[in-house]
Amino acid sequence: APLIGAVLLWLTDGLVQLAAGSGGERIPTGAGAALLGGPLLLWLLPRLRLLEWPHLGSKGAAPRKASRPRLIILLLFGLALVAAIVALVVGRGPDGWSIAGGDLLTDLAAWRAPRIGVAAAAGAMLAAAGVVIQRVTGNPLASPEVLGVSTGAGAGLTAVLMVSATASLGWQLAGSALGSLATLIAMLALAARAKFGAERLLLAGIAMSALCSAAITATIAMGNAQSYILLRWLSGSTGQASALDAGLALACLLPLTLPLFLAARWLDILPLGSDSARGLGVPVAGGRLMLIVVAALLTALAAMVVGPLSFVGLIAPHLARLVGFSRARVHLAGAMVLGALLMIVSDWLSRMAAFPYELPAGLFASLLGGPYLVYLLAKGVPRQG
Repeated sequence: APLIGAVLLWLTDGLVQLAAGSGGERIPTGAGAALLGGPLLLWLLPRLRLLEWPHLGSKGAAPRKASRPRLIILLLFGLALVAAIVALVVGRGPDGWSIAGGDLLTDLAAWRAPRIGVAAAAGAMLAAAGVVIQRVTGNPLASPEVLGVSTGAGAGLTAVLMVSATASLGWQLAGSALGSLATLIAMLALAARAKFGAERLLLAGIAMSALCSAAITATIAMGNAQSYILLRWLSGSTGQASALDAGLALACLLPLTLPLFLAARWLDILPLGSDSARGLGVPVAGGRLMLIVVAALLTALAAMVVGPLSFVGLIAPHLARLVGFSRARVHLAGAMVLGALLMIVSDWLSRMAAFPYELPAGLFASLLGGPYLVYLLAKGVPRQG
């Protein structure tokens, strides 16, 4: 394997230099490797003979359970509301910290409220998608980005920007939506032959993500006007959020997450493995398909409005499990509230930390959630609830 990897990378670098010619634009070797490796993995996927992964929910210590989970969720929801109010009224200006009120608050709310709404909705969507993916695959370190739809949104955005660098926000959203949809269809088609087995789903998503990421990276390497738009999208900025974005995200949140709550029994049983789930009456292939489609739609919509902040989808389910939410329904609700809280706080810190400059919200989401992920890795394999 090391020898094959070295040869492939050497060939890729040679092809990149050959394609660039003398004085031409040269894409990064990493992007070229993904452009070659992605299709290769897609070609190999139906031919690979994989064993079903062990499901972590069937072994190890029993997860901690909260004695009053609904009360804790209400308290967390109240904390998220307080954070939203603070983010709305507290800020920094030329004269230092201030609490807005009256006409000033009215003026600032037109700018701050859409950001808060988009951040909260995106955080909740990514958290819900993370819960689904971790439970369906039985992999506690899986996150929404492994489905490939978030980078698919970026590839769709890239295609629109290559056609017109001055494309309107509506066209950019349409391109992101089509890119996510195309990636989702391709990923599901690749995984369908294995009846949506966990390992095939993840490998198909990783392959599609590599392809789309390569296209995005190659475009950014050109250093043109489109590059700055893509860099802002990749950083997970909420600075361009509008009332339309907030309304769209919040309006889609309930209808997209409601099926997950109705399928909570499936989410409780699927981590036990295919054989156990089938024995308990769960339609394994159909159930996985429905849950993955919903998770992909949630991830795609979040990526359209804030960028690929999939790290929230990795860390929020673990934070909810740490609080003691083990059953699927309360785990899902708790993770959504925690994801919204994490994104609201991250968005506020991104505005305040380097005023008058603004830092990416995704940076602070990683800074807030990263230490806990390090703790999980140092402790060992996280517990699956």
